[in-house]
Amino acid sequence: MIEYQQHLDEYKSEYYLLYNTTFSEDKWGNEDLAKQYLDKYWLDKAEYEKFWVKIKNSIFIPQFQQLPQNLFSPEFELIPMIGGVLFGKDDFDALKLCLMKTGDKYFVVIQNNFRQENLNTFRMKYPTSISWDELMSGNYISTFLFEMFHNDYFVFGESGFWGKYVANDESIPLDLFGTKNEFVSVFTKSFQNITKQYESLNNSVKTVEIINSLPESFKHIHKIHKVFDTNI
Repeated sequence: MIEYQQHLDEYKSEYYLLYNTTFSEDKWGNEDLAKQYLDKYWLDKAEYEKFWVKIKNSIFIPQFQQLPQNLFSPEFELIPMIGGVLFGKDDFDALKLCLMKTGDKYFVVIQNNFRQENLNTFRMKYPTSISWDELMSGNYISTFLFEMFHNDYFVFGESGFWGKYVANDESIPLDLFGTKNEFVSVFTKSFQNITKQYESLNNSVKTVEIINSLPESFKHIHKIHKVFDTNI
């Protein structure tokens, strides 16, 4: 059986249609489109273990299971932002600008299995040149990954200069970037306009609230940056 057969079978359930905002209802649930997408972008276990695990373990603490445990290696500096989904179009475009600076040709999305090896979680590998429309072309697979406001994910590239942890199920949904010092300004500048627009909305969660929600241990281990100019 192909590694992602369970995903093809499970996520075309009408339950996941509740999260869909991209496809018309009559076109959603197309298994052929979903399979074509996974054929292109699924990261097989052999490549993941041979190449990507080492990079992941240089960015994220290998023993990490879930928050509030320490997450990033100590040499990374943190940029916390509001989360909610794995990517929206605007923050994906902002990330792509960052990846032009870090030199990554690929990035991967690894769903956190919370160290339960029996869970068949997503492992995806995308070229950094991929467009938003192509990212969303996987029918119900794209709905599960990018429109469903649940699940936790590790996102990182082959450079090892940055990583993103997506914690959608926290009381304040969290996008937590860890970057090497020389790339902090790249990421903060790229996400400034998005953050300003969001924080201008009534009742939006402000950056200070996001930072205050972080585990206290993070504040002792890492330098934490706001997207705006002030560091804490």
